[in-house]
Amino acid sequence: MVQAGSPPFCNNLDCPVYTVVTKTAQYEIRKYAPSVWSSTNVTSVDSYNDATREGFQRLFKYISGANTNGTKVPMAAPVLVDVYPGA
Repeated sequence: MVQAGSPPFCNNLDCPVYTVVTKTAQYEIRKYAPSVWSSTNVTSVDSYNDATREGFQRLFKYISGANTNGTKVPMAAPVLVDVYPGA
């Protein structure tokens, strides 16, 4: 296994740590280290853009210290979005 550097999508932020298990010209198979994620659910919005904006703002406030302990958390990447239409 080869220890990989940060992928470009991390933009010099904290990013999931992984090792490359297999690499070909078309793809990589990676093994990721355990990590902790934050999430939120957004409902009753009219568009994908409104939902992602609302969700991102909630998480940004959380990592900026608007949480139970008032603790700031470093910005990390990637940000994942799951959309469930009609949910």
